[in-house]
Amino acid sequence: MGSTSCVPDHYLFQPKLEDWQVLIRLYMELSGPVSWYNTTGWNIIDSLYDKKDLAQLTQTDVGNICQWHGVTCVRFGTMVIELDLSDNGLVGTLPLDFFDLVGLRRLDLSKNLISIDQDKGLTGLIRLPSLDYLDVSETDTRNLNGIGGAKKLKSLFMNGIHWPVNGAPNEFYSLSNLEHLEIQHSRIAGKLSNQIGNFVKLKHVDVSNNELSGSIPSVLWASSTLVSIDLSHNDFSGSLPTQYPAMSNLHTLRIDHTEKSGDGITGKLPSFSGMTKLRELSLSSNSINGVIPTNFLSGITDKSEPLKINLSFNNLSGSIPLDLKEFKAIDLNVVQNEISGIPDVLCSKNNWMNGEVGLVKSCDAIMCQPKFWSLSGRASHKRPCRDCPDRQFWGSTVCPTESDYPEQYDERRILAKVYASMDWETTANWFVSGIEMCEFEGVTCDGSDGNASGIIALDFTSFGLSGTMGSDVFDLKKLNELMLNSVDIKLDKIGHATKLHTLHISNANIKSLNGIGNAPPSLKTLHVSRNDFLTGTIPEELFMLDNLEKLHLFKNRLSGTLSTSITNMQSLTEIWLNDNDLTGRVPKALGNITSLEKLALGHNLFSGFIPTELGHLSKLALLSLEGQRSKDKLLGPLYDFASNSNLLSLDLSDNALTG
Repeated sequence: MGSTSCVPDHYLFQPKLEDWQVLIRLYMELSGPVSWYNTTGWNIIDSLYDKKDLAQLTQTDVGNICQWHGVTCVRFGTMVIELDLSDNGLVGTLPLDFFDLVGLRRLDLSKNLISIDQDKGLTGLIRLPSLDYLDVSETDTRNLNGIGGAKKLKSLFMNGIHWPVNGAPNEFYSLSNLEHLEIQHSRIAGKLSNQIGNFVKLKHVDVSNNELSGSIPSVLWASSTLVSIDLSHNDFSGSLPTQYPAMSNLHTLRIDHTEKSGDGITGKLPSFSGMTKLRELSLSSNSINGVIPTNFLSGITDKSEPLKINLSFNNLSGSIPLDLKEFKAIDLNVVQNEISGIPDVLCSKNNWMNGEVGLVKSCDAIMCQPKFWSLSGRASHKRPCRDCPDRQFWGSTVCPTESDYPEQYDERRILAKVYASMDWETTANWFVSGIEMCEFEGVTCDGSDGNASGIIALDFTSFGLSGTMGSDVFDLKKLNELMLNSVDIKLDKIGHATKLHTLHISNANIKSLNGIGNAPPSLKTLHVSRNDFLTGTIPEELFMLDNLEKLHLFKNRLSGTLSTSITNMQSLTEIWLNDNDLTGRVPKALGNITSLEKLALGHNLFSGFIPTELGHLSKLALLSLEGQRSKDKLLGPLYDFASNSNLLSLDLSDNALTG
């Protein structure tokens, strides 16, 4: 009240630069010319840079910025309102004048090797008064000071960042308009602050895969706006509330505790009847005890819609409640508890367990009966439960006397650990009722004995994974091939995979090759490419892999000189180290690897002469040294390539060759 003018918010902050100037600065300071994957529109800056000083450019020179990759402008104007440069190879520190984009409403810089100014943090956000969406996931964000300046922020994604050791500043909890909050895999430790209750409009919260501990704040259970909560894979303790009168909008609740220390959630299983719209409840791998209440889910109003309930690996007892018969389609996982019975009427619910009850036509589709077991704790239409006289309760996943499939049991446990260690955009058919381990998408098992047994290959490239894959994957004894993208992985246990032949990690977030020297002698192909977070020098231990035949480390951020120790790798037929930041001279020692057929070192920072020793490589079919970005580039004159009698492809372009 009492306003004497009506001025849009963005006019309250007078930018020093116009939007097109900010974008030019962003492109140049975040390595646009050399590292961005998609430069559509932006690449006009490259051609202009060769013609005139960028400071002298005009908007006419750069053309329509609204047609550049990732840029959205206000309709009928040139003010930038959205910028999406996610996973685009950005490298460097975000320039402070970036915040001159005062009309910005949506910003996504995720999955780039960029950092926020460590001193000023996010103080520039106050200059973006219209911003309602921010994603800085998997960037080098460490300082959250200034986050409170984004007062209109509705959606905030900070997955895989460096969460401040001392916790978030108080201003973080002043974001009263926040509706969607995701901070997965960010090593948040300590208790979840009661100030989370300040997010009075919050609908979705996901802080899974962190190191949070203590009891879950009671303010969370008092929220009437929350639609989904994911607190899984932390170290929460204590019991759950007995009632949830305010949570009538909640659709999803996950508090799985897999692979964390302590007992997890304890106490009796409460009734969730107050959650009238609940569609997924997952409380697996905790220490919840007692019986399942008869009114467990009685408040759910639409009982015709599919419902997913996971209470597996707890200490529950008694019978499955008869009242669940009102639901048309439930995927109910209560295996590995102390369940003593299932009402017969539930065993005729043909749509339950993704239709497996109708196919199996017995209670076994829900859980294996006492004196029986299976790896999944239930039967499928392809694989029945097996005899196990020692099993007293329903849903056994282990059998001490079973000797037919010990290897599959161990492998399933390993896959469960790997599954729990990451976030999945889509889980396909993993751990779905009725699906056996060797039928999981991306899993290949050995069929040499006439039966599918023993995992020999894993392909994780189609699941939209994020986070860090557990190194337990290398405990798979028969594993021959592993293919990953999107995630980080530690290589400390790679030596356990004694039959590993191929390791392929592309477009991922792997940050280190430490431990690679422990790889088994069976490893023949190492392909680690297009990883923006893989920086620093190539570790000396890699050059110990004297059985390796194919070394593919292209399009990473590797730097430093290429060690002469590479001559230890006498089995190499291919070396692809192009598109990194390697410096110094091309090692003469490469000429000693006489088995070499392909050598690609283009688009690095090498300088000096091309070593004549490369002429010793009589099997060489491809030599790529083009486009060195060093000041001096590669120099001439060239040696005589006559001895490279098998050479089919030679690229030495964009260097400083003479003679």
